[in-house]
Amino acid sequence: MPEPAITGFVPKWLRDQPPDDDESFLMAGPVPDSDPRVVTRLVPKDHGCGLPARTVSRVIDLKQNLVYYAALDVSEGPKPGFADLAAVPKALRDAAALVIEPAEPGSFVIPARLPERKGIDADTVVARYAELLAAIDGHKSAEVSIGALQTCRELGGLLQRDVESIDVTTYDRENAPRPTYRFTPASVRRLDKLLDGRRVTSRQTFETLTGRLEALDLGKNEFQLKLEGHKKRVKGTAAFFALSALRGRLGETVTLEGDVVRDAKSVTMTAYRVVEGDSE
Repeated sequence: MPEPAITGFVPKWLRDQPPDDDESFLMAGPVPDSDPRVVTRLVPKDHGCGLPARTVSRVIDLKQNLVYYAALDVSEGPKPGFADLAAVPKALRDAAALVIEPAEPGSFVIPARLPERKGIDADTVVARYAELLAAIDGHKSAEVSIGALQTCRELGGLLQRDVESIDVTTYDRENAPRPTYRFTPASVRRLDKLLDGRRVTSRQTFETLTGRLEALDLGKNEFQLKLEGHKKRVKGTAAFFALSALRGRLGETVTLEGDVVRDAKSVTMTAYRVVEGDSE
């Protein structure tokens, strides 16, 4: 008896079905468990048909950074003063790495799933991710690390550039959605107040420097900034999430916030944040 062959046959009743007809019958029966997901939706300014690649990639970078903060909170408990993702253990970063799935045709929906891996409860991490966003407009902002607030502020800063709105919806492992969080100008103002309050109460005061990014070495985590009216360049290093924000900005004018040390011969900086909204 010959081996059965797969022909891709489609029955006539299915071939004749209108393209827009409801296909819910194909989902009959229980929905299988899946990885928890974080889905971000971008609406281009003025209902445009495209977004700069750097904007989309930046959203993905910030999305991943916020998952790192959520994973650290789940692993070690909330740390309101924490900001340096470089201090997150590599094993935890590897376990909390998102997997980006194909986007839907003709849209800027960016789905991502967090698979279950050894040493991490993916569903708890994504639930904490949702809590971090909800805390922006709620009463638990004191439990959110300053680094997570800065990451959310950078996401909100995209509203001033190419994006009209940013919606974030998370799903648990049973595919049940949690309430959608929408970044708005009001939430950005709220984030500014929260960050200002943290800086006032912090023992460490940060300084901002604006200049042309003359050199950037991602491998060594080194950059050089040329300030207007100064002959020498400012040499520095950047926190993990700030370093990723500098990618693709070589030769541009940027404003960095962080620790600045001056002596008779040089100026050095440890950058904790790239301030958004600068001219490109």
